[in-house]
Amino acid sequence: MAATFWKGKNSTLIFMLRGKRVQEFNVVSWQVKREGTEIADPICGQNRDELDFETNYFSITVKVKSRTLKLIRALLAEQANRDAMTTLKDSAMGFVIKPNDGTKGNFQAVGYVMGGWDINVGGRVERNETSLPGRARDFLELPAAA
Repeated sequence: MAATFWKGKNSTLIFMLRGKRVQEFNVVSWQVKREGTEIADPICGQNRDELDFETNYFSITVKVKSRTLKLIRALLAEQANRDAMTTLKDSAMGFVIKPNDGTKGNFQAVGYVMGGWDINVGGRVERNETSLPGRARDFLELPAAA
């Protein structure tokens, strides 16, 4: 029997904004990308550079659709807290992945900071879509629950 690749239906996103779980949206897609510096050191006597990569942070892009206005209100409340220069509570992104082989992995974006989100409402019959970009200091697998 051929193994199948895990799909979007095998993953769940958990979004914590200002210490509160925001769950009033449906995830269309998410992406985690390692961002960093490409290193190429030319060393005397070698015909090619020594190559390396230094990770700076992880970019996270989440696209969602909303049935209610709760997500917009949560985003505006987060902006109001920033404008008021209050101490910000931690925000976080958690990812649960359940491949078709019965295993499960839990991952977390550590040190998550939301970027410049945008709300897109298309034509007359198009559904809304909100893009929630952000950055995290690290992307780690969480230990399995005992």
